[in-house]
Amino acid sequence: MFGYVIPLKPELKIKDFQKYRAYYCGLCKEIHNYSSLSRLSLSYDATFLYIFLSSLANDEENIVEKRCVVNPLSKKRPVCNTIHADYAAASNVLLSWHKFSDAAKDDRNIFYYMLKWLYSGPYKHASLTCPKLSECMARDLARLAQIEEEKTADLDIPANEFAKVTGNLFSLSPNVDDEKRETLFSFGFNLGRFIYLIDAYDDITKDIKSKSYNPFLLKYKYSNEDIGKFKKRIYEEASFNLYYSLAQAAREYEKLEIIKNNDILDNIIYLGLKNKTISVLEEK
Repeated sequence: MFGYVIPLKPELKIKDFQKYRAYYCGLCKEIHNYSSLSRLSLSYDATFLYIFLSSLANDEENIVEKRCVVNPLSKKRPVCNTIHADYAAASNVLLSWHKFSDAAKDDRNIFYYMLKWLYSGPYKHASLTCPKLSECMARDLARLAQIEEEKTADLDIPANEFAKVTGNLFSLSPNVDDEKRETLFSFGFNLGRFIYLIDAYDDITKDIKSKSYNPFLLKYKYSNEDIGKFKKRIYEEASFNLYYSLAQAAREYEKLEIIKNNDILDNIIYLGLKNKTISVLEEK
């Protein structure tokens, strides 16, 4: 998917990093139920969703040691399974299929057409597993595609449309309490807004070369100037938009009662996302 929602590893305790990896491996195992190929699309973003939802209640964390199918000669690794695993796996598959579909449409690359076709079976399976999520995701991403085709220069319009997708990702799980859904949607919305904007900023150079839609290029009227100078010109406003979205997400996060994995989630939300923002803005 995107890969921006990751922990700041040097600041994680060893036990917390091992727990993070156990969730990552557990999600990989669960995605295998959709197809072996689907494992290739496993993302850190879906891992965060899995840990986040699993941390909202005192549900059992079943951790066992298993061998990695991708690397069967390696030693056994801890694998974590909770009641949220299937929802997170289905979310990963649904998002991956839409990403491949969008890439095939934009790039007209046979590789993406092939991936879209190969993921069509897992996509149908995931849609049956999470019909409401699949319906909302297809609707909101179709609206986003239309907005991008219209080449709007307003940053908020496409960012907020994508944010609805992530808002639903966090709030539509059948295994969360109903009273938490509004806050979960708001958290996911602001996180999604951040993801859309940082991805757009990160893609500025690529989108200039491919002449693809990018709201930063339209809003700030890029016109064949030096890319470094252009980024310097828009740095302050881009930075404000990104940090504002992170602050709003953190505010919603703090409204939730986190039962476990607090150190992992705090690391990602307060350190990992900030570190990723700095690395993109400063191009480190």
